[in-house]
Amino acid sequence: MTSKENKDQIVKTLAEYQPDRIGIFGSYARNENRNSD
Repeated sequence: MTSKENKDQIVKTLAEYQPDRIGIFGSYARNENRNSD
């Protein structure tokens, strides 16, 4: 599993348990992935 896939899975998991915070984590993960690509 790549780092990006692992991060994506974590974000999805957080989305299920912390919907109020997913916006922050999801946005951060997407921005970080964009910079990595």
